[in-house]
Amino acid sequence: MGRIRAFFGVEAHDLVERGYLAMFAGADGFAQVADEHGLTHLDDIPYSKDGTRDPLRTLDIVRPTSLENAPLPVVVFAHGGGWRSADKRDGTHANDGLCTALAKRGIIAVSANYRLAPAANWQVQVRDLATAVAWVHDHIQHHGGDPQRIVLAGHSAGAHLTGLLAMDQTYLADAGVPRNAICGYVSVAGVADVASFAASSPTVRRLWVVPAFGRDPDDWRQASPSEHASAAAPPTLVVTGERDHIPLGTERLTGKLIAAWVTVKTETIPDVDHYSILGRVAEEGYPLADVVSAFVREVTCST
Repeated sequence: MGRIRAFFGVEAHDLVERGYLAMFAGADGFAQVADEHGLTHLDDIPYSKDGTRDPLRTLDIVRPTSLENAPLPVVVFAHGGGWRSADKRDGTHANDGLCTALAKRGIIAVSANYRLAPAANWQVQVRDLATAVAWVHDHIQHHGGDPQRIVLAGHSAGAHLTGLLAMDQTYLADAGVPRNAICGYVSVAGVADVASFAASSPTVRRLWVVPAFGRDPDDWRQASPSEHASAAAPPTLVVTGERDHIPLGTERLTGKLIAAWVTVKTETIPDVDHYSILGRVAEEGYPLADVVSAFVREVTCST
């Protein structure tokens, strides 16, 4: 029990009071907690290749407790926060809510942290997430996941970073992830063109663009998923909110993908903005989780 307390930072009876019903060690030795909703949680797994236990280089897994239909598809999700804030379990961005909703639909959801600006720029961040995806590819079979059916996803800044992984395959190749392991990409209110985002206001440039990308427009272009969109990209789902007026540059991304004959789906969620698009996931009838899970099930890996 001491090991579980050390792993989760709470006492066992506190977990039971929160609705967790069983605790056990998985095949790879990480503590796992089963809840009353038929889901199993693994929190704060370090993914750094050198074994560094940095909270900003950890990931959480939530999956169905029953693995009778394994291997299951996998979504690797990166949180938003303007490249400089938030966390994989930040309630403000409701990452935990979407991952839980996907797990309830039979998908293994992985939510990954990454180092934050200004201490870490976008290149460090995208390489962190590439390393996280490599960990998932190498270990997710121990948790009932299919390492050949991984979908990259994220919200806002997180969707920008996973978009770079999806559009510019050199990052994942350098991390040792086979190209055919990535079956799709899901952008939830994701920034696809940094220059468009930077042009929206001086405040945006000062608070978010410069700390993560610097001041050079050439760097902004190279840091944009839309710049790297090509026929090599995986099937892509772009989800935006009807009331999201932030210039994300998704039209340029989807236009280039469609011109390259890549499968592209777009979805607009009514009556939500850039932030509330995730905040209503738990509401009955809210379509986001169904839209994402349907896409994940539809996509297949190229060979």
